[in-house]
Amino acid sequence: MSGLDYSSLASIPISYATCSLGSPSNPPPLLDRLQAISTAGFSAVELSFPDILSYGQTLLGHDVQPSNYDDLCQVAASIKKECDKRSLGIMMLQPFANYEGWPEGSDDRKDAMDRARGWIRIMQACGTDMLQVGSTDSPLDKLDQSKMASDLQVLCDMLKEHGFRLAYENWCWSTHAPDWKDVWSIVQQVDRPNIGLCLDTFQTAGGEWGDPRTASGLLEDVSKEELEKRFQKSLQDLSSSIPKDKIYLLQISDAYKVPQPLHAERDEAGLLPRGRWSHDFRPLPYNGGYLPVVDVARAVLKTGFRGWFSYEVFDGGADGKKTDVDIVAYAHAAKNVQNRLLEECAGQKVPEEVATRMRDVDEEKDDDEEEEEEEEEEEEEESQTVGDLLVDEEVDLEEEVEVGVEADFVTVVSTVTVDVCVFLLEWIVDEEEEEEEEEKKDGVIGTTTMAVDDTDAHGKSDVPATLVSVDVDTLGAVGLDADAGVQLRNADDRREDNMLDGQGICILSDTADEAELARLLPVDADVDTLHAVGLDTELGGNQGNTPGREDNAHGETALDKVRVDV
Repeated sequence: MSGLDYSSLASIPISYATCSLGSPSNPPPLLDRLQAISTAGFSAVELSFPDILSYGQTLLGHDVQPSNYDDLCQVAASIKKECDKRSLGIMMLQPFANYEGWPEGSDDRKDAMDRARGWIRIMQACGTDMLQVGSTDSPLDKLDQSKMASDLQVLCDMLKEHGFRLAYENWCWSTHAPDWKDVWSIVQQVDRPNIGLCLDTFQTAGGEWGDPRTASGLLEDVSKEELEKRFQKSLQDLSSSIPKDKIYLLQISDAYKVPQPLHAERDEAGLLPRGRWSHDFRPLPYNGGYLPVVDVARAVLKTGFRGWFSYEVFDGGADGKKTDVDIVAYAHAAKNVQNRLLEECAGQKVPEEVATRMRDVDEEKDDDEEEEEEEEEEEEEESQTVGDLLVDEEVDLEEEVEVGVEADFVTVVSTVTVDVCVFLLEWIVDEEEEEEEEEKKDGVIGTTTMAVDDTDAHGKSDVPATLVSVDVDTLGAVGLDADAGVQLRNADDRREDNMLDGQGICILSDTADEAELARLLPVDADVDTLHAVGLDTELGGNQGNTPGREDNAHGETALDKVRVDV
C-alpha cells in the first residue's frame, strides 16, 4: 500500500508547459497551444522564454532579440492577456539556464546578472511570481564551484524585492548538480525563504535509474537488482528529508527508450546525451515510456506536498522525429494521465476504461478501425470509472423515471439559483436491451434511470431529460466556462481541486423556445469527449468532431449548443 489517501490528492492543481505541447522540432502557434491547454482543463501554464521570442515575432512583426527586454516585456504582457482570456494563470517563467558559478569579473557572469534583471522584468509583465532555474550544464572547467550557492543567494535577494520565488531544478545532464540530492543540498546552503525545488519525474528517474547511453536503457554500473534497491532508497530519502513547503512544483513526463544508445560526447548543439534524450524523447506517462514515473510522484507526495503537478513533455515519438501532433487531443490525454497517475500513486486500481482513454493521438485510423474503437468505447461505458458518477446520499429522492432524449441541447442547472435537484442514480446498460435500442428513433441518445422532483428548471413537469454526470474540468473541455456564473461541483465527491458552491450537472433536453435559443453558446467537443462524459454517439443525433478533425467524424458538429440556467 502507498499510505496515501486519494481524497487528499484532490486539491492538486495542474499546469502545462507551453514549450512542450506539439512537436519539439516544429511547435504550433502559441495561441493554439494555449487554447488546447485551456480546453483540456488545465488551470495554468509554465511560460517558456523561447515562446516569448517566437510570439514576439508574430506580435511585433520583427525578430525579438533575447536581450531586448522592452520588447520582451511588451510581448509577455500580451501573452498574459491571452492567458487571462482562457482562464489560465502563468505559474512560472522558464527555463533560466547557466546562471550560477561564473568567475568574478568574467563576461559570462556579467551576462548572467544582466539576464537575471531582465527576466525579473518579464516576470512582472506576465504576472508570474516564480522563476525556474536549472542547475547549470556549463563545463566545470569554466566555473567557480565555490560560488554556486552565493550566486543563487544574490538571485533570491533580487527576486525577493518583488515578492518572487526561485524554483531550482536538477537537470540530469547538469555538470554539477544532476540529482535531487545535489540541488537540495545547494538549496539548504542558499538558506533563503524564497527558494525551493522544482522536482521532475524525468530528471529524477532519468538520472538515477535510466541511461540513454546503454542498450538496456538503464544504468549499468550495478546489477538490475542493486539498481532498483538503490533507486528506491533514494526515493525514501526524498520523502523523509525534504519539507513539503520546499517543493514548489513537480513536473511530469516519461521517457522513451532510445532506438540506439546515444554517444557520450556533446552534439553539435552542445547537448550531452541526457540533454538530447530530454529534448525529443519525453512522452506522457502511460504512452510508451519506461521510467518509474509513479514511484517518483508517489515519493514526492509522501512528503505531504500537494502543490503544482505540471506537465512538461517533449514527445518526438519513439524515434525522436515525430512532427505531426494533434495538440487538442494530446492536451486532453495529459489531463486523463493526471487522473490515472493520482489513482496509482494512492494505490487504487485504475479502471480499464481510464487506461483505454489514453489515446495514441498520432495514430492514423482507417474507417474500419474507427468502427471497432467506437464499439469498444460503448462496452467501456458499461462500467463505472473513477469520477464518472455524481452521487450525493443526502439528496431527498422523490421519483424514478426512465427517459430518452434527442441530443440537441445541453443544459447546466445550478441548485444555488434554481429549485431543482437532479442527479444520476445509475447508468444502466443491459446487453439484452440492444434490440430495443435499435428500434429507437434517430436522434435519441438512449435511456437512463434518474431521480427528479416534480418540476424542472422552468417549473414544468415530466420534461424528458437524460442526465450526464461530469466534473467541471470536463465541462470546460466541451467549451463551458465553469466560472461564468454557473455553480458547479466535481462529479467525484472526493475531489476538491476546483470545487465551487452547489451541484453542477448536465442534462440533455429536447425542449427549447425562441428565447432560450437566443442564449445558446457553441460547444467544442469531438465524439471522444462526448463518450468520456457518457454520451452514446452510435444511437443517433448529429454529433461529430470539432471543426477540422476528421478522424472519427459523425456529422458537422459535436453538440450544437449549450443552454445555461443561472
